Amino acid sequence: MLRVIQEKLEVIQEKFQRNQQRSQAITSTASLARHVQHLDPHGEPVVGTSRTTAQKFMRGEPVCLRLFRAYAEALELDWQELAGLDRDDVPMDDDFGDEDEDDDISGEISFYVSRPTVEEKCARILRNPGSLLRLKGSQKMGKTCLIAQRIRPWCDEAGFRFVRVNCRIATEPTLQEGDAFFQWFCQEVSKALGLDPVDVSEYWRSRRTPLRNCEGYFEKYILKQAAASGFVLCLDHIEELFEQPVADEFFAMLRAWHEQAQDIDCGWRAVRMLIAYSWQDLAIQDRRSPFANVGELVKLPELDTEQVKTLAAQYGLTIADDRLQRLRQFVGGNPEQVAKFFVEVQGRAPEAFDRALEQSATMSGIFAEHCRRLCMMMREQPELARGFIKVLDAPDGLLLDDPMLVERLCGMGLVRLDGDRVSVRCELYRKYFTTYRKYFTTYSPLVQ
Repeated sequence: MLRVIQEKLEVIQEKFQRNQQRSQAITSTASLARHVQHLDPHGEPVVGTSRTTAQKFMRGEPVCLRLFRAYAEALELDWQELAGLDRDDVPMDDDFGDEDEDDDISGEISFYVSRPTVEEKCARILRNPGSLLRLKGSQKMGKTCLIAQRIRPWCDEAGFRFVRVNCRIATEPTLQEGDAFFQWFCQEVSKALGLDPVDVSEYWRSRRTPLRNCEGYFEKYILKQAAASGFVLCLDHIEELFEQPVADEFFAMLRAWHEQAQDIDCGWRAVRMLIAYSWQDLAIQDRRSPFANVGELVKLPELDTEQVKTLAAQYGLTIADDRLQRLRQFVGGNPEQVAKFFVEVQGRAPEAFDRALEQSATMSGIFAEHCRRLCMMMREQPELARGFIKVLDAPDGLLLDDPMLVERLCGMGLVRLDGDRVSVRCELYRKYFTTYRKYFTTYSPLVQ
């Protein structure tokens, strides 16, 4: 795995700017993902990678060697310079696996901290035939762990079959063409249900739209096979589809299924839908959820102090209550950030806790990489940087007259909303972004 070193991230931004001025094809993360050509595990050329992987490359996060080189070549940049390697340093290629590492349904944090209120609400919603549950939260808030360790076992106990479709594994060519995508979706659901393999194309009619053909396949095959027990259709990482050509038609189909399921005699009542997505991705893309006002929404809250204490115990740590309170006030209740801190101080003297907390808002601190990613996001979206600076400069919070901007900043986890007043979410962000303000205002002409 390779990552772009910190001092070369600006080189990529400058390349995008020059491409925009010259009206060249690759001017954004999305266009970079679309234009990259790489080899699949069988050595065949494939055009297009996921936007998530391209974003990792752009933010200096690790990606596999083959894609790292492909992105650099697409931008006409030297991949070894971007990675900070000498000419003689030629790393071995990574294994040919899925391009996204986090396909594993249990792989967000090492331990899951129970949120009884959230879990009970999810179970109550999914008990209802034809229900639609929207599970919303910032990245790394524990959505996937909640699904794996609470919702899926609950489905087994309740007698519902559980079907998870990971939208991250759909290839870019599949996402570009309606028939290919809807057939892929049908195959994924059939495979997850353990149904006998069939040729999905046999259910396709040339005179019908891909949406209608997909509905026909479900009605004639899947619902007949699985209607007796019903099943929970979990669409995880659905934010991957937001900017794709198939998105509007696919989301319209899901909404229509949910609406039809309100009819007591309708076969679609066998399908309970669970839609999990990142609030952060909606914030970055400046759009609202395609499922707004459909079904029921469950937001994943931050961990409270007692839950932080529980997580500490799972890491074998006994920490005084006053220290835990300071930690939560400083970093907030994001499970990943809290867990990362516990890993850092595990097995060390109590004084290490205070020292790590003091240093955490620096460029060498525990959360430096996380904060740099937020910097990159704001540099890509100047209006977010401009809005956040206003909040940063108001110690007691302030009113922002742009509701969509507030929602986007909340979605990124940068701010919290108390009534109508917006304030910086935690002391970590206030200290870090005050100190390194120039890093997220660079190349942002709207920020003065």
